[in-house]
Amino acid sequence: MQDNKLLVPVIGLIVLGLLLPTCAPAPSPAGSPATQTPKPALAQPAATAAAAATPKGAADEPRYGGTLMLAHHADPSELDPLWNVSIGTQGLVTSSYNGLVEYDPIQNDKIVNRLAESWETSDEGRLYTFHLRKGVRWHDGKPFSAADVKRTIEAWQNPPRGKQWFQVSLANMIASAEVVDDNTVRVALKQRQNSFLGWLATAFAVIAPSHVLDQEGRLKNTVMGTGAFKFKRYDQGVVYEALKNKDFFLPGRPYLDGLTMWIIKDASTRFAAFRTQKAHVTNPFAVISPTDAGIVEKQIPDASVMRIRNLNLYAFAPQHTRGPWRDVRVRRAASLAMDRQAAIQVLVQGFGSLATALPSGAWSMPLEELNKLPGYRQPKDADLAEARRLLAEAGYASGFDDKVLVRAGDKKYESVALFAADQLRRVGIRLQLDVQEAATWSRSRANKDYNTLALTVACQFPEPGGALIYFGPGNDFGYESANRDEAIRAYEMAVDQASRIQAGRKLEEVLLDEVPYVPLLWEEPTVAYWKYVKNVHPWVGHQNNNKWTQVWLAR
Repeated sequence: MQDNKLLVPVIGLIVLGLLLPTCAPAPSPAGSPATQTPKPALAQPAATAAAAATPKGAADEPRYGGTLMLAHHADPSELDPLWNVSIGTQGLVTSSYNGLVEYDPIQNDKIVNRLAESWETSDEGRLYTFHLRKGVRWHDGKPFSAADVKRTIEAWQNPPRGKQWFQVSLANMIASAEVVDDNTVRVALKQRQNSFLGWLATAFAVIAPSHVLDQEGRLKNTVMGTGAFKFKRYDQGVVYEALKNKDFFLPGRPYLDGLTMWIIKDASTRFAAFRTQKAHVTNPFAVISPTDAGIVEKQIPDASVMRIRNLNLYAFAPQHTRGPWRDVRVRRAASLAMDRQAAIQVLVQGFGSLATALPSGAWSMPLEELNKLPGYRQPKDADLAEARRLLAEAGYASGFDDKVLVRAGDKKYESVALFAADQLRRVGIRLQLDVQEAATWSRSRANKDYNTLALTVACQFPEPGGALIYFGPGNDFGYESANRDEAIRAYEMAVDQASRIQAGRKLEEVLLDEVPYVPLLWEEPTVAYWKYVKNVHPWVGHQNNNKWTQVWLAR
């Protein structure tokens, strides 16, 4: 246990599927706004016994060995994957942990089995029975069992003080967890929830060892998982290292001998580390700029770039309990006034796509339809005229003055605020920036002590349920609606794919009409990697699919 402790600075400065009534559910429908991806079947990485026998040097087969070098952007004070859901912590430790299910690292919308070898549902989708893998061991050699799953779920349901975000999502769906035997656990939901598997597959829904939780309460200073890489050391401010878990339960994985993550907070320095090959892949969380992506494409022939679907939504959010924004006509006017095509160019230099409040997919409006919608269509003349009419109807013919809350030092938030102010000025809504330091900004947002807010929000998985924390009951913006509640319930309770897609589309219609916030765009940032890094695939979300289990080095 001692080897897995977080090393103090003295030693060195160095986180859906369709709920079918019987066995393992198929994952949810997926696809871009314009196209739908066929529903994939449940799967896991194929056994790689053949790869294990492949001599090093074979051109097209995975090779074993080597250390993957990464440049990480943050230096977290703790390594708890259960309750520190920041990308700083998750980016370092996620390769050491597993969930019952996870998103596939290659087909990134597909849910695959991990610590759960299979499962079935009963009681009209309210009861899940998970059959666990046998022979799995924690990194300290102790056996993994159903008791660990039950203990982890209990931890989710009893978060540390102030750590409520996770509780209002996955944990709030669960009524109880029961150990059937060492290899079987039964989870009862409070009611049918189609979002359950999506939440369960996220990177922060990891299973933790009961013997560590019982002894230490949290994993704040201990990295102890079942994942492909074992913790080696964390020298704060310098480096995080993990070594290959030779007893990992997926046959033939991982290919790499280890991971080295350099802690580099400055973006230009991180990109320089990539150019000099100190980092083989740019940071999956603090991604490179469009300018740097262009440099890679034009100047570095031995490297490649790929866009990732990180589910990061740029939005302008009014507080529904205050001032003019209580009137839906004012919120609709604001939505109409926004030139979203311009937002994609101004805010992310073209690296984005049109957004409604829902992640794109089969439940969401196709791109060709979205382009015709008021607030999305071009040119903007008709939208601006309708926005002015709505404001006049609401009693604001001359517009009004207001403020937009901005977190100091966050260039993204400032850019969204400035863009929104510029757009809304055209219809008479005059915004001034209210810039507050991070701590004050957090209190203002938590207390709903603001009129409007500029922000980016990260949805957790590519399903409507992945955004519920932003527009569902108890959201940050004071938006409550009986129509919304009915649409969410229909989405969560749908029993087949067709009805679920139909319910998702209805939910989207409600959100477009009632405007819980004004979505601008989905960011589609870029990751660069050297071409000798093989089997790197675009992932979805900030934290999913970054376990590096399938990656190998061709050199």
